[in-house]
Amino acid sequence: MALDLYEELSALTKALDAGGLPYAVCGGLAVAIHGAPRFTKDLDLLVLPGDVERVKATAKALGFVAESLPMRLKPTGEMHRVIKFAPSGEVLALDLLLVDAELEPVWNTRVQLSADGRSLWVVSRKALLSMKLASGRPQDLLDAQKLAETE
Repeated sequence: MALDLYEELSALTKALDAGGLPYAVCGGLAVAIHGAPRFTKDLDLLVLPGDVERVKATAKALGFVAESLPMRLKPTGEMHRVIKFAPSGEVLALDLLLVDAELEPVWNTRVQLSADGRSLWVVSRKALLSMKLASGRPQDLLDAQKLAETE
């Protein structure tokens, strides 16, 4: 059975909401939710540092069984990755970006939006645009352009 990113996101965010764990969708799916669809292969969430272990435990209960060591992001920041393996051989990474002083303004602008008939917490369009521009990676710059065009 193939993995469906939106179904995986829905199941995960439903479980996080039920557990009282705040999050904000960011990355490629946030770009799509804000109206600029694009292909992505992973799930990206902002989470509070004090909640990261509970978020990982919630993800593990949903089949994200492998975990990498925390990764340092430039210029600041930390990311935790958990991975789900589908019977089809597909791999789905869940990247958990910890809210630090640099990401706190982004976190503070998160908004509740509807996607696929479900309410999700998502990084605001403006904050997502600033994240994409700050990254400077080619895909992120394309995302920023699409976000600006679809506003």
